[in-house]
Amino acid sequence: MSGVRQGARHLAAGVILSATLVAPLQAQVWPPISNEIKRGRVRVGPLALTPRFELRNAGVDTNVFLTPTEPTRDTSVVLRGSLDGYLPVGPRLRLVGAGWLDFNYFKTISAESSTDPGGEGHFEFDIWRLTLIGGGGGFRSRQLYTTDIDERIERREEWWSAGSRLRITNQLNIEFGVEDRKYRWGESVTSGGQVASQLDRDTTTYEGAARVRLSALTDLVASAERIEDTFLVATPGLETTTSYRYLAGFEFGERAFMTGRILAGVRDIPAGLAGSAPIYRGPVIEASVVVPFVQSVRLSAGYSRDVSYSASSGTTVDPSQRNAYLHDRIQGDLDVEGPLDVVLRLTGGYENARYLRPVATADGSIDRRDRVYAAGASLLWRIGDTVLLGVTALHSRRDSNDPAGIYDRWQYGVQGFINP
Repeated sequence: MSGVRQGARHLAAGVILSATLVAPLQAQVWPPISNEIKRGRVRVGPLALTPRFELRNAGVDTNVFLTPTEPTRDTSVVLRGSLDGYLPVGPRLRLVGAGWLDFNYFKTISAESSTDPGGEGHFEFDIWRLTLIGGGGGFRSRQLYTTDIDERIERREEWWSAGSRLRITNQLNIEFGVEDRKYRWGESVTSGGQVASQLDRDTTTYEGAARVRLSALTDLVASAERIEDTFLVATPGLETTTSYRYLAGFEFGERAFMTGRILAGVRDIPAGLAGSAPIYRGPVIEASVVVPFVQSVRLSAGYSRDVSYSASSGTTVDPSQRNAYLHDRIQGDLDVEGPLDVVLRLTGGYENARYLRPVATADGSIDRRDRVYAAGASLLWRIGDTVLLGVTALHSRRDSNDPAGIYDRWQYGVQGFINP
């Protein structure tokens, strides 16, 4: 029964992420391997496997292209199959991996359909108090990613990382690492290669972090990152933007009453290192927690705030200048378990995007600001110890001072989750 409840939390997060799809911040180089992954659902000798299957929605999408007028309606199916694996090799070496395959189907507008694979893995190797860590991965996908991009454009990412974790004392760990990540975008139907010209980049992140054990269930965490974004298309001499991100806060263990993390800090894009991006210095926040109020009620909530590069940078008043937007996102899921194995799930979300440079419109340039509201509900039935299945409806709306950026959308149909 606990496996399905855990799966329900993953599915609830997926519902909100399908509306927002914003990459999370990294508060540390490598989070500890969870006990859920170590246990797995299926054991093959020492290998622990956790298969999952999500039917995120099979039903109707009332605004496939997110247009302000004359929306296009279609029948859609969104599926994900995934497999997590954990393999200890002797007392010192641990291997962790994950693979997934997304299937997005549209009945009438077949050009919007896609099959999107991905995978990642890393190892941990202990040498006395030192743990060496390395890994990599990649994916290819055609989905709606952020509030800034309204088309399903192919996106590819590849990355590798390496670093170490040093246990100074039983209460203090420090980490150092580097990650190299490549972002590549396909052509847009409406703007050709504009998205690729603005967002294709190689990003190298250098990070140091410290973790202090305050109690058996709570850690104090602090991290500092230097992020170097080298854009493939840029004005000569302005190819690289260097920024810094500093975070500090608390992380709560899997057995704590409230699990997750609450971190806050500063993001800094200084004048001398901004390249073609706008200068910025301001607060950055990452918070994601799960709180069970009583045995049958569970709240999952998150808030993030950071700067993201804009795909519409080429339409700023000065086309040689790249644009970016300050992005706030709030999301929440409330699960209420009722009689007869029924689960009522209420979801809500809010995004605020404030562009740091003017954006050109049909009527001239504006200081663009977008707000996205999302609200929905699901009624799910637990079948046995491995299946949740039911109906769902999600409404999202974007308000903007750019008339072309407004839309209204419903997604409703059948939803399910299988955790064998």
